Amino acid sequence: MTCTTTITSTITITRIVTTTGDGSGGADIVDVAESLGSCGEMERPSLKVVERFPSGDGFTVTLVYRENAPNPCNRHYVVESFFLTSHPPQLHITLGLKATSAVCIQCLGVVETVIKVRTVLPAGTVIVVNGLSVAV
Repeated sequence: MTCTTTITSTITITRIVTTTGDGSGGADIVDVAESLGSCGEMERPSLKVVERFPSGDGFTVTLVYRENAPNPCNRHYVVESFFLTSHPPQLHITLGLKATSAVCIQCLGVVETVIKVRTVLPAGTVIVVNGLSVAV
């Protein structure tokens, strides 16, 4: 006689979504604190945590995201951000690029953006920005 035991579990994931899409840079979970362009070129986009402060049962963080742009007169804005209460928790941020009205020199550009997370993140949270990830 062969016995088979199947164990199943239910995982509840809460998704808190904020969508602006209007280029205003505002969102409930994250803010673009600063977005600057300069001439240059990088091999691939980058994401890093530049500040991590204890707050309650977690951390508040500041991130820097850099990517190539058609010219240095582009800036990032928050298209969408959402938090998943999975294990590990995940904060997903989608940034878009928009051209500014400034007079621009024609060169390949790199846009560097400072992102401030306005909510406290539990330790171990994975932050994903435009497909790149970093853990808190």
